[in-house]
Amino acid sequence: MNQTKQSALVALVLLAGVSTSAIAAEQASGATLSGNIAATSTYVWRGLPQTIDAALQGGVDYATAEGLHAGVWTSNVAGGSEMDISVGFAGNARGFGYDVGLILYMFPQWEAAAGPGEEYDFNEFYASISKDVVSASFYTSSKAGDYLEVNADFEKVIGNWDLGLHLGTYEVDVDYSGLPGEDYKDYSVSLATKMNGLDMSIALSDTDLNDDSYRTIITVSKSFTP
Repeated sequence: MNQTKQSALVALVLLAGVSTSAIAAEQASGATLSGNIAATSTYVWRGLPQTIDAALQGGVDYATAEGLHAGVWTSNVAGGSEMDISVGFAGNARGFGYDVGLILYMFPQWEAAAGPGEEYDFNEFYASISKDVVSASFYTSSKAGDYLEVNADFEKVIGNWDLGLHLGTYEVDVDYSGLPGEDYKDYSVSLATKMNGLDMSIALSDTDLNDDSYRTIITVSKSFTP
């Protein structure tokens, strides 16, 4: 097993320890604690591949009845690992769902190997709104630029398979090392279902970048609560 996948596995073990220690607090407060683990053929973020081959991913999320939530998520990436920490507030108003918060993206190995002027860690503020099957989210970062996405999810369009549609547009900060030095759009279509207690999906993803081509992504995941 290579070092990047070992790093992801270590992080998943640590996350499992955090979830176990938080069970008593969850039961006392009425809050919810959940976890997730996934294996995917390619880790794609906003249309761009983050791995050369497969990725192992997982996270833990904690939410209160009042709408406050926090989470930790990790994955192997090409040449290292990624760790994301998020905190936010979600709720409903006038028939719309909403979520606002902050995400911290950290890439320890990339940062350690970065040359002069190169940066990979960054933070984003986000705001999301949803209504029925449609949702829209806006992310802004002083380092990595602004990203806007619109998603639509339709249940059981083909047997037990759900259909997901995605369109995103990225106004890129050209000085940030983790993104191409130009604005771009990404789009994807996916089918997802449950099978033998697992969530399974297949997606086609592409961007409008000239040197990019579409990719097929197969993912198997499992969500759980203590």
